[in-house]
Amino acid sequence: MKNKFIFFALTILFFSCETIVDEVDLSQFPELREKIVVTSFIGPSNDGIIVRVSKSVPILGDVKIEYQTVYNENIQDSIVILKDTKVIEDAEVYLIEGRSKARLNYDKEKFYYTIPNLNIFPGLTYTLVVKALGQTVEASTTVPLNTVSINNFTIKNYFEITNSFFGKDTAQGYTINFDWKDFGNETNYYKVWGELRYDSEIPTGTKDSIVYKRRRGFGYLDLNNDFSGDSRYFNDEERNGGEIKITNARLLFSRSYSCFGDNFRSDCFPHRIILDSDKEFTIEVANITKELYDYQNSLRSFNQNSNNPFSEPSPVYSNIKNGLGIFASYNASQIKQKLN
Repeated sequence: MKNKFIFFALTILFFSCETIVDEVDLSQFPELREKIVVTSFIGPSNDGIIVRVSKSVPILGDVKIEYQTVYNENIQDSIVILKDTKVIEDAEVYLIEGRSKARLNYDKEKFYYTIPNLNIFPGLTYTLVVKALGQTVEASTTVPLNTVSINNFTIKNYFEITNSFFGKDTAQGYTINFDWKDFGNETNYYKVWGELRYDSEIPTGTKDSIVYKRRRGFGYLDLNNDFSGDSRYFNDEERNGGEIKITNARLLFSRSYSCFGDNFRSDCFPHRIILDSDKEFTIEVANITKELYDYQNSLRSFNQNSNNPFSEPSPVYSNIKNGLGIFASYNASQIKQKLN
């Protein structure tokens, strides 16, 4: 009898909770309504302005929250956005600087708002305004005035054979060293990024009929320094006005595979690097705003904790007034060279 009573009580409890949720009038709780989510990064080296606009997911309701990681062309890095159906296609999006005001157009194929050939200037403050869903959100960012000078740059060949679960792996590419002088008497934030381009042969077709096709391959800089681990975003704490050094960073050919089944050993085939192909690399050091630094650090924590059911919630930093998201800026220096 006692067990039957517990089951009956729990049934009433679950039924009551569902009824309460169904009967809540969300108009009484404006903080629970859908909000506009905005993501945009601007800098003097931009080919164009890109702004992503979507809706947030309300706390109450049966909507399944899903995120996806997308590559942002402007900062050459991944960002997290809401998945698929929440994109807003009829927003009014403006970029304002002083008395100048430019309206961005929606690209239906790439699902973002953009305007080509709009120059962004160091030291100026830009405001992004988005109108949608009967709401107006905005944020401002001041583009960093200075770019760093990349000094003492060296690059040399790198080759290593290591043992792994799948046998011997070959790590091949280049090691890179360089430094720059921090701007004194102020707090600065930086991002370091590098890319290696080369040709490779990629397996296509089926497992029993592999055809290799020539494609452009990409490898990315793996930092190895004494102050930030492998983080590409860091500040000048304890190095204000001093030299910041990147030592023995590795820029490697990517060890990529194409798989035609679930068994890695029998169904996956490596991409074959063409070592004598035309190769080129880009190294970039960006002077970034604090908003961009805080956003990427919070995003890193979010990604680390997202699959851990026992971790504390890790909110992603936002600077969008009356909405959610990030609007930030940077000013980058680059070294770009071809390799024999």
